[in-house]
Amino acid sequence: MSPEMAAMVQAMRQWLAQAGLPPSQVAEMVFDAVRQEKFYILTHPTTKQGVQLRMEDILQERMPTDIFQAAKPPSQ
Repeated sequence: MSPEMAAMVQAMRQWLAQAGLPPSQVAEMVFDAVRQEKFYILTHPTTKQGVQLRMEDILQERMPTDIFQAAKPPSQ
């Protein structure tokens, strides 16, 4: 693994440790979705915003918006 890839993997692990959900919580969400016959399981409130933005990009036939940039407050 290249140093760049290792750094990206480490950054992702740190982000998941901070923002990720415990596996047991995700499992419960999955079981609830199966019971309710839901197809999509959005584990975080911000996920729906990212999906909406992506769909708008597709419908407008534009390049995908960087959802990480779009989620940052204007001061950053």
